[in-house]
Amino acid sequence: MKKLTYLIALLVLGTTGTLSAQTDLSKWSIGVFPSILQYQNSDGTEFFKIDPATFAVDVGAGYRLNSSLLLEGHLMGGSLDFTPADSASPSLDTDIFALTAQLQYKFNNGYILREDFPVAPFVFAGAGAVRSSEGFG
Repeated sequence: MKKLTYLIALLVLGTTGTLSAQTDLSKWSIGVFPSILQYQNSDGTEFFKIDPATFAVDVGAGYRLNSSLLLEGHLMGGSLDFTPADSASPSLDTDIFALTAQLQYKFNNGYILREDFPVAPFVFAGAGAVRSSEGFG
């Protein structure tokens, strides 16, 4: 039941607690997004174990280059503290940071689809890097 509660809380935070601002007058957008960090052993066990849940914060900014292209970057950070039930497996205590950048092309740009089209399809490509502090032990 706790796992279901955590998942529902994440969905509610992700849909209603997202803090973002974008206006037609501005080419900039910013956002703060809640995240959950997960851990998976090298043998594949403990994936989706979220009890206790480990939350992280993702901060993003975007710049609209024109009616079709959006350049966006995100910085995510959190602390992962995991002790497996199996004492033979190592515990994990580390800070995790991720930096990503992407270029998004939207199809409702007035050329392919009209801008007020009810659906806003897009494609994107990007790159990112993840860094964690040492803490295996």
